[in-house]
Amino acid sequence: VRPEFDLPAWKGLSISRPAREITAADVDEALVGHLRERARFVPHAGVPSAGDLIVAKLVFKDGDRVLSEADEAEIVVRDRLSFADASLPGFAKLVAKAAPGTTVSATVKVSDEAALEDVRGKDVTMELTVLDVKRLELPEMTPTLLEELGGFESADDLQAAVRKQLEGQLEWHRRRQVRQQVANALTASASWDLPPALLRRQAQ
Repeated sequence: VRPEFDLPAWKGLSISRPAREITAADVDEALVGHLRERARFVPHAGVPSAGDLIVAKLVFKDGDRVLSEADEAEIVVRDRLSFADASLPGFAKLVAKAAPGTTVSATVKVSDEAALEDVRGKDVTMELTVLDVKRLELPEMTPTLLEELGGFESADDLQAAVRKQLEGQLEWHRRRQVRQQVANALTASASWDLPPALLRRQAQ
């Protein structure tokens, strides 16, 4: 038997609807994502930027004690560099001027669940020497590639399809946020008691 309860007030409910629009930059970024699996890294003579691949020597130290090291680690340059037991925010900025042969260092906080108990929660030093820099080279938009990506006749058709896909995703997120706001507003004003047996089952 369904419980009887007074419906929470919903008329006049104020809902915030996200107003973000899809930009050309969004389409370009999504297009790069579609082409990334067909791209390749090529040697780059300059300094690395976001999305580039660096080959580096890594050394982690606790004072003068070497905790771990790697001779030729391949790292994609992103804003945050993640390790098994730590992470380093601002990584892209740290290596922004690090040409091959350059060494940079940073302080990394070790996780409280790290494998080495004596360094859990401690700040350790990471020394990174850039050995090589490689840049992602996207494939050329040939008729063959356009056909493989979905039978598109031109690059403009592909971009239009990517934009449509992004707009569909954005609309889904908009509706989801609106539904969540409605649910939060209604449940916040709900006053009925839940059956103890139901709560026990949910907890279990």
